[in-house]
Amino acid sequence: MLTKTAGLFDKHLKDREVVFHGMQAHFHSPSEHTIDGQLLDLELHIVHGIESDLAPSMKGGSQFTNGVLGFLFKVVPDSYFKTNFDAHDRFLYKLAQDYKDGDYNSDMAFMKLDFTAFVMRLQYEKRWTYQGSLTTAPFGEGILWNVLEQVIPIRQQTLDELVSFKEIEDRQRFNRFESVESEHKNYHDQIRAGVPAHCVPCACEHKTLFRTAICNRAVQDKGDRPVYRINSSK
Repeated sequence: MLTKTAGLFDKHLKDREVVFHGMQAHFHSPSEHTIDGQLLDLELHIVHGIESDLAPSMKGGSQFTNGVLGFLFKVVPDSYFKTNFDAHDRFLYKLAQDYKDGDYNSDMAFMKLDFTAFVMRLQYEKRWTYQGSLTTAPFGEGILWNVLEQVIPIRQQTLDELVSFKEIEDRQRFNRFESVESEHKNYHDQIRAGVPAHCVPCACEHKTLFRTAICNRAVQDKGDRPVYRINSSK
């Protein structure tokens, strides 16, 4: 990913195209961002690492360690697609099916994804950008966010397929509890140790959701952080 938006926050990078390299992609349902205070059905994050010569540890490095592209989705009736483009819906549905059909003990769980056509079909020139943090623990700062303004329509069936992966195999979890009993009785205290109080834990009992017990972060006030609306089509 090439972007000049880092220069809005790092003045010494003004007008410079910064390279971010794709690392991984994941979903949140409901969304992590809101539009006019409303959560959407799904959000895709494509996480990137900044080019090595601009790492914060380097002389003249950036304040950013990573960049994240955010995409928002809303479920619409199937009839909508009789007259509208459904390539993004088909892409996500196939992604879910490919993952479901794969062997979790193989590299399928870490398959390489090509989002080029997915992004090129969107209005990437219209987006919001701000300097923020990761949305799951440890909530590290230094993230350059770019969230597309365009809301992408998907079918309910596609959302259902993707959300089914919230409940995953135990071996894929990052966090661990002392015992099964404590997981169900005291997991709030254990997983929330050191986590800000405003972060809402998942309330789904006896289920393993995503890779941590806190699936979605409570919506944060932007405070004094500037949020820019980019429209490079003008």
